[in-house]
Amino acid sequence: MREIEWAPLNVPLRRRLETLCAFGWMSLFLFGELWMLFYYFYLLIFGGLLAKTFCLIYGAFIYYDRKAGTNGGRGQGVKWFRNLFCWKLFQTYFPATLHKTVDLPADRNYIFAAFPHGVLSTGTFLNFATDTTGFYKLFPGIRSRPCTLNFHFIIPFFREVLLSWGLASCASKSVMSMLTASNNPQHPVNRKDGRTANAVVLVVGGAAESLHCRPGSYRLVLKNRKGFCKIAIQSGASVVPVINFGEVDLFDQPPNPIGSGLRNFQEWVKNTTGIAPAAFRGRGFFQYTYGIIPRRRPLNTVIGAPIHTQKNDKPTQADIDDLHEKFCKSLVDLFNTHKSNTGCFLSFATDTTGFYKFFPGIRSRVVTLDFHLLVPLFRELCFSWGVASCSSEGITNLLTASNDPKSPTNGDGYTSNAVVLIVGGAAESLNCRPNNFQLVLKKRKGFCRIALKTGTPIVPVINFGELDLFDQPANPPGSKLRRFQEWVKATTGIAPAAFVGRGFFQYTFGLIPRRKPINTIIGEPVEVPQIDNPSKEDVAQLHERFCIELEALFEKHKSKYVENYENVKLIME
Repeated sequence: MREIEWAPLNVPLRRRLETLCAFGWMSLFLFGELWMLFYYFYLLIFGGLLAKTFCLIYGAFIYYDRKAGTNGGRGQGVKWFRNLFCWKLFQTYFPATLHKTVDLPADRNYIFAAFPHGVLSTGTFLNFATDTTGFYKLFPGIRSRPCTLNFHFIIPFFREVLLSWGLASCASKSVMSMLTASNNPQHPVNRKDGRTANAVVLVVGGAAESLHCRPGSYRLVLKNRKGFCKIAIQSGASVVPVINFGEVDLFDQPPNPIGSGLRNFQEWVKNTTGIAPAAFRGRGFFQYTYGIIPRRRPLNTVIGAPIHTQKNDKPTQADIDDLHEKFCKSLVDLFNTHKSNTGCFLSFATDTTGFYKFFPGIRSRVVTLDFHLLVPLFRELCFSWGVASCSSEGITNLLTASNDPKSPTNGDGYTSNAVVLIVGGAAESLNCRPNNFQLVLKKRKGFCRIALKTGTPIVPVINFGELDLFDQPANPPGSKLRRFQEWVKATTGIAPAAFVGRGFFQYTFGLIPRRKPINTIIGEPVEVPQIDNPSKEDVAQLHERFCIELEALFEKHKSKYVENYENVKLIME
């Protein structure tokens, strides 16, 4: 039996509410249909005259409206229901984030083929059945229409919940009706909500895929799933690959290899009922070891580029296979492109993580040691990344640059600089090992002095996961290895960290960083008054304020990105 890992008692109220919403959502999907069906028949059999009358009328309405799911649902659903605060709390619990790679015009309909299914398709629900992650801001004019099995739409009360989310049946008739809907802005349906296109969201792997779900394992059920390709060709809809990164990390499952007793039982239940009884294990309210609540893991849903199709009412098998092959290649490319990020360099020296979308008008200017900018050819590479010198003069020049939009230096459309300074420098790299947040900051106050002299706000930034890319042998202060490293650093300015990563074909030794998530958190600015000649007291006071803000930022976000975060502390030396 596993040792129970208890949650701390001093958890903020909002995080408790987030956990409560996650529990409520899981309970609704796991037990809601049974509860509502039981309650309906309880009222019908044991209720009073009014209750029985209501059940009879509602039962007649369900029969009359029995094709609501297969006819494409009830449009977009109910806006206020999709925007309930509990869904926002559920979204921030992980948190869940939606990423766009290309613009999608609203003059055609789409199939969003989403992977993986996970235990309950949590990412698909949050991104496409609620309005919490900004789908309609990223893709204006397009309705998200997630689909599920048809039998859910005959369960009393529960069907109304699904239809209020905007869900529809995944039956071919239902999908076809949404994909062939008019894109004319003057069409009555489109005039009603102002949108002109449907994005039908299909979790292609379905129940079968959930049986493969375990952390770090992206095993998809796709090879023989070609029905969505056939419908795409018949309707002329474009197919868009969608990947829910983190979906498989929310729960554990016991080993269930094909042919095992557990797997045979799961397959039998799935074939009989259409529901896969995944033996998942999450967390509870006050402990992290057992329970039905999903674990707090970041969910990042990436929407890829569309694969356009030529409408053909009777596609051949060759047509379907060709589209399926294109889709599989596009899905693999999307996965390989977005499966990993790397901290400071990618966030600020490249445009890959969306800095300029989050902070329009601001240039990110990473700074490094001056001698790097003297090395032939390499200096050109640094300048191409926008890197500058970390000397006092270099930083001051960047921070005192004009913010006037008409200044010649702002001809690129940006009006301010964000100087990215890695304060701990080479000395900090010698402390680098997984989950060891030991910062070199206590005596590093030069950046505070420059901030005061220029009147520039200081923004704390933490790269969660940066420490997990490599291992190092033990090198405590005073050891021979550490003394040698300190001597080299003092002599050359370069810290010879004895790091161990992975290789191309093995994971034990090598120079390649390990595949670990990198999450860069940018905090709130610490406002700074301009003082031409700041005193030591002024510098010390600002440094103390910055350290407090940095530690608060770390404590606020560490539970989302650090394993066993209760035992991890931020150490400043």
